[in-house]
Amino acid sequence: MNRLPRQLLSLIGLAPASLLLPTPAAAAPTPITSCDASTLQKALNAGGDYSFQCSGDIALRQSGGKQVAFSVPKGVVVSLSNDSGQVLRIRNTLGDCTRLFTVSGTLSMTRIDLSGGKACGANGANGVDGAAGSKGADGLADGDGGAPGSAGGAGTAGKSGAAACGGAVLVNADAALTLQSALLSSNLARGGNGGIGGLGGRGGIGGSGHAGRFTQTADEGPGTAGGPGGAGGAGGKSGAGGNGGAARGGAICNHGTLTVRDSRFNGNSAQGGSGGNSQYGGFGGAGGGGGNGGSNAAEGAKACPSLGIPGSDGGQGGTGGKAGSSSKSGDGGSAFGGAIFSDGPAFTASNVSFTNNTLYAGSGSNGPNAVRGGIGGAGGNGGAGEPDGAGGVGSKSGAGGANGSGGNGGSAFGRAIATVGAAPDLAGLSFSGSDSTAGRGYAAGPTASANAGGSGGSSYGKCTAPVRAADGSAGAAGPASGKNGVAGSTSAVEIDMR
Repeated sequence: MNRLPRQLLSLIGLAPASLLLPTPAAAAPTPITSCDASTLQKALNAGGDYSFQCSGDIALRQSGGKQVAFSVPKGVVVSLSNDSGQVLRIRNTLGDCTRLFTVSGTLSMTRIDLSGGKACGANGANGVDGAAGSKGADGLADGDGGAPGSAGGAGTAGKSGAAACGGAVLVNADAALTLQSALLSSNLARGGNGGIGGLGGRGGIGGSGHAGRFTQTADEGPGTAGGPGGAGGAGGKSGAGGNGGAARGGAICNHGTLTVRDSRFNGNSAQGGSGGNSQYGGFGGAGGGGGNGGSNAAEGAKACPSLGIPGSDGGQGGTGGKAGSSSKSGDGGSAFGGAIFSDGPAFTASNVSFTNNTLYAGSGSNGPNAVRGGIGGAGGNGGAGEPDGAGGVGSKSGAGGANGSGGNGGSAFGRAIATVGAAPDLAGLSFSGSDSTAGRGYAAGPTASANAGGSGGSSYGKCTAPVRAADGSAGAAGPASGKNGVAGSTSAVEIDMR
């Protein structure tokens, strides 16, 4: 019987089992023969390796009559490969604001194209108009003055538009995406527009002065003077316009780990939202009219020459309320990365071409007009007598409100790629046909001219020609304190690293 040499037996005894046993073959990817949304989402939920044996378009899944993005749950690892030999494309067929993928786990895709995804930030809510001021109470008794009107309330600011990130794919923090031999085309990230600011409330009108007391007999003597009008309430300040939302990554927004190889990005776009308009401040309330002066009935009944009982003076009108100031309109949202935005810990791209990707930063909005102050109240007429009572003096109108500032334009960063934080690992990239446009700044609103003052009252004119009292002076014009918005900045660089 042949025996193995002791030395060979010794070596066999020391050999690891992995050298003695055959290596098992790697499991083949699970084939997918039905290219539809339900099948794809089931694979994404389950994880594992999958090989598409079908081609054509896979539309987004539907839920409640709306499109819903495909999702990779946290902790799931899935690999998708198109092995049909034909084009396989996942796309947004309805063109609504739905991105294609939200990745919270780990996703790898090979030879699968992504098209038409759209991530849209919500528009900001509009501000609420300020409440109008209440009218002042009128004088109740002989010669009582009117009460001032109350101030109008301030309008509230419009809310800022929400940011949009990744028209085709959003890679969340601690997630990973790998793309191999893919075409990403016509995807869009668009920030929401800012909300419109609320109007300032109009100031309340001043209450009217009550007429002076009227006497009946010569023994009672003259009547009393008319009461002054109440001042108009100030107008409320308008609410500022909301800022436009930023747009980041027309095709991909990466907060985790992104790897792209041998792929193309064509015609993707990031667009910042427009700033919301501010509206004008509230008009100042008009001053209340002065009450008429009292007179003596016996004097009024006597023809000239009279009994010599003087008439009483009319009350002075109330001053007009100051107009509310107009606030600043919103700034446009900035745009980052026409194709890719990354602020995650790792971003690698090799042998990738970028063509016709665009950036459009949002524009600001026009500054709102200033408005005039309230008109001064008219003076009351003088009472009849000898001599007649003098008419009340008209009051000064309120000052105009300040004009509002125009919104600034947003800025555009990185026609193809924008990164923040960790330096990317980039090699073999090519660029053509890309463009970027900075947001426009808008001018401040026009200033307000002054309103004329209230008209003066007149003497009665019983025995002499009537004499009109002086009109009130005009209010001050609104100050030109609003500033013109400034255009945003842009550069011709394809890659912007911050």
